[in-house]
Amino acid sequence: MLANSSRSCGTQTVLRCEKLYILIINMLLKEKIDEFKKKIEGDVLIERFWREVYSTDASIYKFVPELIVLPKTKQDIQKTIKFARENKLDITCRTAGTSLAGTAVGKGIILDFTRYFDQILEIGPDYVKTQPAVIYDDLQAKLAEKGLFLPPVPASSRACMIGGNVATKACGGGAVKYGTLDDFMLAIEFIDADGDIVNTETGQGVEKFKQKLEDLRQRILNDKKTMAILNRRMDVQDASTYNIFAFDRYSNTNELIAHLMMGSIGTLGIFTEIKLKAVPKPTEKPVSWAVYLADLYQVDNFIKEVKRLGCSAVELVDRVSLDLTRNCFPALGIPTEAEAMIIVQFDEKIEQTLKEFENSLKNFKLVGEAVKDPVKMEKFWEVRKCLLPLTAKFSATTKPLVSVDDVGVRVKDIPDLLQDLRKIFKDLNIKVALYGHAGTGTIHIDPVIEASTKEHVKIIKKIADKVYEAVFKYDGTIATEHGGGRCRSMYLEKEWGKEVYKYLLEIKQIFDPDDILNPNTMFNTDKSKIYDNVKIPIKPLGPEEWPCMECAYCQSKCPAWITAKKGETGPKQFKNLIRYRVLNVKDNDPEILEMEKQIKTCILCGNCTKVCETIVGAKLKEFNENWREGKVRE
Repeated sequence: MLANSSRSCGTQTVLRCEKLYILIINMLLKEKIDEFKKKIEGDVLIERFWREVYSTDASIYKFVPELIVLPKTKQDIQKTIKFARENKLDITCRTAGTSLAGTAVGKGIILDFTRYFDQILEIGPDYVKTQPAVIYDDLQAKLAEKGLFLPPVPASSRACMIGGNVATKACGGGAVKYGTLDDFMLAIEFIDADGDIVNTETGQGVEKFKQKLEDLRQRILNDKKTMAILNRRMDVQDASTYNIFAFDRYSNTNELIAHLMMGSIGTLGIFTEIKLKAVPKPTEKPVSWAVYLADLYQVDNFIKEVKRLGCSAVELVDRVSLDLTRNCFPALGIPTEAEAMIIVQFDEKIEQTLKEFENSLKNFKLVGEAVKDPVKMEKFWEVRKCLLPLTAKFSATTKPLVSVDDVGVRVKDIPDLLQDLRKIFKDLNIKVALYGHAGTGTIHIDPVIEASTKEHVKIIKKIADKVYEAVFKYDGTIATEHGGGRCRSMYLEKEWGKEVYKYLLEIKQIFDPDDILNPNTMFNTDKSKIYDNVKIPIKPLGPEEWPCMECAYCQSKCPAWITAKKGETGPKQFKNLIRYRVLNVKDNDPEILEMEKQIKTCILCGNCTKVCETIVGAKLKEFNENWREGKVRE
């Protein structure tokens, strides 16, 4: 009836009719949400300012959700799935919100696990069982008390959470010796798209998927063309999509399902418990050295040598990133002639290994002497881990573009790829940081674009087209450890080919045929362009807030975040609320008092500013102070 009346309104009033229709729909949804809130033990947030806070993650994308649910029990999650189905809403899972590919934002329901699903459940002699919202470093600290550790450590370990790490198949530099997080997966419990609990350790709920997965497995194994592709790509570390290699590695359905969840970015199931293998922590304190290569084409042989010596990490910082680091930290004495810096870490038989390593250096053309000083090396590691945020220092109106940030090739192809990437960005006249986990062929790419205007929005596609064309030239991948996502989905079929791509679609169909779990992330089903729904342009509101990369490194030091039992409360949230208040909210908005009360839960302790001193120098405490004093204006 509403649609018919809308058509009869005429051209002058059709927009008014459409707005009325939307208003009625929103009122009906609000009534349903109010009823839903009474049914669950956790928290439900529907205020517009809360929805704004959850509309972004660490990626370039923005989607304002309909509501946020912080589930307290597994039953809350099941009820949320039922509510989502009844109201045709999709569900996006979120822990730390540090996704660089836009997988922690969505239009429907955000499931935030950080408040109630943050417990380490059990530590055994060689395993750990945990809920998804445990910070990686906190998990490591508890494991260390038992003499154990989890080797694949992401650079963002101080902020990222284990559920997101599994969802993106994270790994970090330790993969060169210990493998990716997938190599440590033992079992997982999740709630499927129907609201049923599936536990691969006990076997609960597995039967419903068994026959379909076995049929798919047999077809993949009998498909010679597909198996040739998989066998050829075994030596390329990949996290671009579903873990299709698991069909070849695991015949047991329980194991197969557990490993399919690895890298699934919340599109196959909602994680509630994760069981991972833990290994004895090395008894010696790891030691790192750095060397400067005069010739980029030494990388392959250099990495072969340090792998032979049993290195536990080997990181590469390309010349363009060295230039940035040299400008920011002149005291480090980085030589201008270096083509790349390699950081090598050893964690066992250290004294003997270092002697052998030092002796082997004479076989390589280096610039200057190896850097051995522990204090200096600690600084180098800090810089390496913060290279992405450091790119925020290029200018007062630019931001690093995290959309082509995680490519991978075979180690032997790293020099040629780096040369290609240097040329691409030189031709585009765009500054870029290039670095990565060289031991596994991972290269992180952070172009710096104009973010305060629309000038560079459409160049995002040109950058992606050119970068991925170079990567595919070496049979590489669009993601090695940050997972698939909105900025990669449109290139997935090109990477894998039609045959493999159709199998990937079948995996999604088996677990979530109605596509309610994080849609339009693994696959570009809505035919979006890579630059659609980006949060650019961003209006600068002062030098205190502009450098903030929303990396969340400061969050765990925030008393407000700790007091609030996590959730999206903390420095970056206060910053975003102030921006929303100043730029978007009118003075008669009914949510103003509650919104400003939330901003003022910041006690101005300055911990965020202190943490950021060695990263990008954002001063979010001072930004909050300035706003309270009326100094932050549009």
